[in-house]
Amino acid sequence: MSERWTVKIPPDIKAAIGNLAPEQKQRIRAVLKALETNVRLGKPLQRELAEFRSVTVRPFRVIDTVSGHDVHVRMVERRESVYELLAKTLPIAERRRRYGARPRNA
Repeated sequence: MSERWTVKIPPDIKAAIGNLAPEQKQRIRAVLKALETNVRLGKPLQRELAEFRSVTVRPFRVIDTVSGHDVHVRMVERRESVYELLAKTLPIAERRRRYGARPRNA
């Protein structure tokens, strides 16, 4: 028997998925179901977003993290904005710890 994970989706993300067009909603739900048996679906992100994975469901990205046997869906957004929005969710202290303080404009 193959290993299974629990996919945890916050209520606001469930609601946003529910408001999508039927074909988009169906494709995203299929990916969420597939994550129950394959947490390696998609690709790992880079640099400050390295703790996250991204699954493409055009034109959207499903962003998740894995903890134990839980897959936590963190975001479902359009590709154009998802990575910038995700980076903004990281605390400033964490961004500075990882990359150092950025110089101020003089």
